[in-house]
Amino acid sequence: MPSNKNEIGVRLSRIRKEALLTLDALSSISQISKSTLSRIENGSTSFEYSHIKVLADVFGMTELDFQNPKSEIPNFTQSKSSILKFIKKKNLQISSSEIYRKKTRTSFFVDKMIESDFLKGKEKTMKEIVEYCNNEFGVSLVGSDISNILKRKKKAGLIVIVKKEDYNGFYYSKK
Repeated sequence: MPSNKNEIGVRLSRIRKEALLTLDALSSISQISKSTLSRIENGSTSFEYSHIKVLADVFGMTELDFQNPKSEIPNFTQSKSSILKFIKKKNLQISSSEIYRKKTRTSFFVDKMIESDFLKGKEKTMKEIVEYCNNEFGVSLVGSDISNILKRKKKAGLIVIVKKEDYNGFYYSKK
């Protein structure tokens, strides 16, 4: 178990970020003020047990797992499912588009794809990248959004983008 409020705050921040939630979105879902959530994450305030209970419920965790730094953090798919169940259970009038900002979400999954071995070796088309994200992460991303992120990754030296005559598009690979 975390021994102090700072450890709880760090854990909350990691769980929230893995779930791709902003403080605003988590506040809307949990009904805990954004400023309180921020102070908890920064370790500048003590948390109330009721906060732990609600936050654990939002993410589909037990209170013990939520507080235990050795317990696994739910991945995005698990968190999203738990969050949507929580919203339905509490009859909150919040849509998933309000919760998940499109650009943040796309960038997160492109980063996850780059971290994997998917782009290593053989060059991939945008269609293959979109299919990979759909199959691997269960998300539908737009090719043009992915392309814009990959262009920035190319400038950072992480990705190679090649135009070939045999294909009306680009091939992408990991550097």
